[in-house]
Amino acid sequence: MATIRKVLNRIQSLDINREVKITLGETRETILDLNRDQMIHGRRADESDITPEYKYFTRLAKIDKGRNPDVVTLYDTGEFYAKMFADIGSDEIEIDSIDCKSNDLKEKYGEDIFGLSNDSMEAYLIEIFPVFKEKIEDATKLEMK
Repeated sequence: MATIRKVLNRIQSLDINREVKITLGETRETILDLNRDQMIHGRRADESDITPEYKYFTRLAKIDKGRNPDVVTLYDTGEFYAKMFADIGSDEIEIDSIDCKSNDLKEKYGEDIFGLSNDSMEAYLIEIFPVFKEKIEDATKLEMK
């Protein structure tokens, strides 16, 4: 059994920022999945609809593919979604895509196509809490209940 001094030392030596960044890095795919889910439902990070609407010929192509032409999903071949990334920086998380259409899509539909809405952020926090909890427990050798 650890003494109070040892427990205190473990807690004081905890680098919470490091543990947060490690957790974010390990769960970046969850961030991307939530962002893709927003897009497929035609929603931006600010919870507004992705607009402007598709043009006539794009609408016809969506119908031919069995997709709803009234929801702007930014999904055609899947390359844009597949090439999305989440870069965990020191102060922020950058979400983008290395697909050649990324800059054009951001210009047309706005930067807020990338990022998590409040609902997605809440879902993300619920999903990553066990990962973060485990990081803290490992670092401090304490069990959180």
